[in-house]
Amino acid sequence: MRVMKKTTAIILAILFAFAPLAGGALNRLSFAEDDFIESPILPIIPSVPEDELGIVYMFDDATATASVIDFTAVSAESVLIPKTVSDGEKTYTVKTIASAAFSAASSLTSVAIPDSVEVIEVYAFDACAKLAHLWYEGDMAAFTAIHIASGNEALLDAQKHFGACMKAAGPDFAHAYDDHDDSDCNACGAVRELGDYVPGDLDGKDGVQIDDAIYLLFSLNFPTRYPVNQDVDYDSSGEVDQEDVFYLLYHINFPERYPLTK
Repeated sequence: MRVMKKTTAIILAILFAFAPLAGGALNRLSFAEDDFIESPILPIIPSVPEDELGIVYMFDDATATASVIDFTAVSAESVLIPKTVSDGEKTYTVKTIASAAFSAASSLTSVAIPDSVEVIEVYAFDACAKLAHLWYEGDMAAFTAIHIASGNEALLDAQKHFGACMKAAGPDFAHAYDDHDDSDCNACGAVRELGDYVPGDLDGKDGVQIDDAIYLLFSLNFPTRYPVNQDVDYDSSGEVDQEDVFYLLYHINFPERYPLTK
C-alpha cells in the first residue's frame, strides 16, 4: 500500500512540474479566430447509373446539360448516344463526350452521335481501332462545328453518314422507309423531301452511271443503309434481284435497248 501511494505521489509531482510547460505548449499551439477558414461546400453534380446501353452520364443542373463520362458495355459493337437523357425528374441535353469515355470500347464498330453534342474531349474514342462508321444526326456543316480534341483519330477516320436516324436500332442508324413514295421515317418520323427523280439515278449524283448499279447491289444486301428512291424492278420480273443490277448496267451502255421508266 505504501509503495502504491509513493508511486502515485511521484507521478503527480511529475505532472505538476511539467504543467507550466504543457500549458505554454498549448498556448503556442492555440489559434486565433481569423486562422480558421471555412471550407467551401463543393457542389454535388448528380449522375445516373449506366443506362440500358451502358452509357454513364454526369448532369449539370445549372445548364440542364449532360456529359457522357463512361461506357461500360465494352464488348458492344455499336452504340447510339441519345440527344436527351432524364434522371426521372429532369431532362438533360447531351452536350459533351468526356475524355476517355469510350476508350475501353475496343469492339465498337459503329457509333451514332446527336447534333446536340458540341464538344468531344481528348481521347474520348481512344483505342477504338475497329470504329468504321460514324452516324451523325446533323449535316456536315454542323459536324465540323463540333470541337473535337486530339486523340480521336479513330472517330475522325471513320466513314461518316450525315442525317442519321436517332431512333434506329442496330449498327446501321439509317432512316427506314416503306418505299420510294414514303416520306416519313418508320423509326423516328423524320420527314424527307421526295421531289422528282431520274430513273436509274439511285445515288442522286450526276445522272445514271455505273455507281448507281453498284449502289443497287449494295441496296440488295443493306437496304436500310442504301435506300432507293424508285421502283428498281427494272426488268419487270416481279422481284428485285441481281438481274436488275445487270439490267441497269445494260441500260447505261444500251439505253434504247434497255429503257427505264418511272
